[in-house]
Amino acid sequence: MNRPKTHRKSKTLSEPWVQSTCGKSWERETVEKCIEETQTGDPLTPGRVNIPLNELKGGLAAIHVLPKHDLASFALKYPKLQTLDDGERHLLAWLSAHEKPSPKCVVGHDRGQSGYRRVRRELSRQYDVGCIDPNIEIVDVDLAGDRRLLLRHAVVDGALLQERDAKLVLGHLAALWSYDVSLQEIDSLGAVLKEHIASPRKMAAAA
Repeated sequence: MNRPKTHRKSKTLSEPWVQSTCGKSWERETVEKCIEETQTGDPLTPGRVNIPLNELKGGLAAIHVLPKHDLASFALKYPKLQTLDDGERHLLAWLSAHEKPSPKCVVGHDRGQSGYRRVRRELSRQYDVGCIDPNIEIVDVDLAGDRRLLLRHAVVDGALLQERDAKLVLGHLAALWSYDVSLQEIDSLGAVLKEHIASPRKMAAAA
């Protein structure tokens, strides 16, 4: 049976907090960038714990290589987490690209709790229905004029709708409504980023 694994970015391999929280059955893994950070920087920095490289590697179950495409995918998926230091970004990018059902405990050296609160908030958003499904509402209809139906999509993190899917759905909606349908994609400030328009007459001609 596989033992639970700890993906740990640490200054030392014998911190009591990690042992008492995770227990002896947990394995420690990290990425190359975290190892690199332990061996660089000013050795006289207050609070710094210098660890011999052989001792550091000997206490880890695995040191993972992070491909550039995994780091790029993580940057696109979580743009707000790019302010973390390199080691933390590489570690979280590796975890994002290698999701496993086994339990994980991620430990970092963040100087305060605000950094990892932001990480937790951004990672949890992938399970938020409001972030997964587009937020589209009917906001107006010109009953006194051309009867155009106006929809609005609230864009999150700059993620616009797929052009093909938007046209297909609006085309079906226009056929049901029998009049033109307009969909505006707006940002948090109300600026229109893109507009899609469908007409039932064009749909009929195409058919």
